[in-house]
Amino acid sequence: MRIKFIIYWIICNFIITTVSAQDYDRAEALYQKGLRCYNENNFEDAFRYFFQAEGLGNVKSAYYLGEYYLRQNKYPEALRYYLRAADKGDAQAYLRLGYCYENALGVKRNIREACKKYLFAAEQGLVEAQYRLAYCYLATLDNENAIKWLKAAAESNHPEALFKLGQCYERGLTGVVNQAEAIRLYCLAADSGNLDAQLKVGSYYKTSNPTESIRYYIMAAEKNNRTAFYALYELCRNGYYIPQGKIKDRLREPFNKIDEQHKQENMELKNYFDDMFKQLMKFKHNRDFIIYGFGVASPYAEWLTSMEAKREFVMNNSAVDPELIEVAISITDLGYEYVASYGRETEHSSYTTQKVHDLLKNYKWRKINEICKELNK
Repeated sequence: MRIKFIIYWIICNFIITTVSAQDYDRAEALYQKGLRCYNENNFEDAFRYFFQAEGLGNVKSAYYLGEYYLRQNKYPEALRYYLRAADKGDAQAYLRLGYCYENALGVKRNIREACKKYLFAAEQGLVEAQYRLAYCYLATLDNENAIKWLKAAAESNHPEALFKLGQCYERGLTGVVNQAEAIRLYCLAADSGNLDAQLKVGSYYKTSNPTESIRYYIMAAEKNNRTAFYALYELCRNGYYIPQGKIKDRLREPFNKIDEQHKQENMELKNYFDDMFKQLMKFKHNRDFIIYGFGVASPYAEWLTSMEAKREFVMNNSAVDPELIEVAISITDLGYEYVASYGRETEHSSYTTQKVHDLLKNYKWRKINEICKELNK
C-alpha cells in the first residue's frame, strides 16, 4: 500500500511540474509577444498578451499592465497591477509606486511612502529610482541623503542627477560652495542631454569662452529651445558665430522671426526717442520753463524721469540696437545739460543735439546682414 502511495505521489508531482513548466513557457511566450507589441506602440495587442501572461503568473506582465493603465490615466487600475508586481519583488513596479505616491496618482500624496518605494528600487540599482529618491529627500530638506543618492545616480551619468548635484555644489548644500565642481557637473549633464544644464553652461561661458557657449547653446537650440535661439542670435550679432551646416537650416526660421521682432521693438524705440527729442527741443526754446519749471511735479522733471527710466531699460536689454542706446544716453545727458546751463546753448549741447539729430534721421534697423545672407543661401 505504501509503495502504491509513493508511486501515486511521484506521478501527481510530475504532472503538476509538467503543467507548471508548460504554463511558465506559455506565459513567457505571451509576455515576449506583448513586449514586442509594446515597443512598436501597439498597446492594445500588448495589453491582450500581457493580460493572458499575467493570468499565468508572469510578474513583468503585471508591471506592463500597470504601465498600460497609467498611460490612460486610470490610476487605481495601474496601482493594482503595480502592487501585484511589487509583491513579487519587481523593482520597476516599486519605482512606479513611488512615483504614484510622490505625485498623488490614485493615492494621496505621501512623500514618506514614496521614499520607501524608491529606496527599495534604488537599492536594487535602478538609477531613475536613485534620482527620484534624492529628489524627494531634497524636498524634505534631508540634504545628506539627497546628495548620497544623487552621487549614486550621477555615477551612472543620469543627466538630471548630474544637474541637481551641480546645483547642490553651487548652493553649498554639500557643506561648502564649490563653483568649479558645479560647472564640471553641469558640463557632464549638458553633454548627457540635460537642457537646463546646456542653457546654464552656455550662459556661464558666454563672455569668457564664446566658442564653448555656442556649442552648448546649439545643443539646446536643436531641442527648439527659444532661449537658446535668442542667445545664438545675440552671439551672431556680436560677431562670435556664423551658422554652418545642418544647424543653419534649423536656425533660419527662428532667426528671421527674432530679427523681425527685434526690428519692430527697435523701431518703436526709435519713434519714442524721436518724440522725446522733439519735446526737448520745445523745452529748449522756453528758457524760463526750464529754469522755473524744474519742480517735483513739473512737466520737465517728468520728462527727465521718463528718459532716465528708458535709458536704464535700453542699457540692460541686449535686443536693443547699440545706436539707440547711444541715442538714449545722449538725449538724457542733453536734458541735464540744459538744466545745468539754465537753458543756454553750450558747445557740448550743440554737438550733442546735432549728433542725436543725425542718429535719428539716418537710423535703420541693421539686420544681421552677413548671418541672414548665410542663412538664406
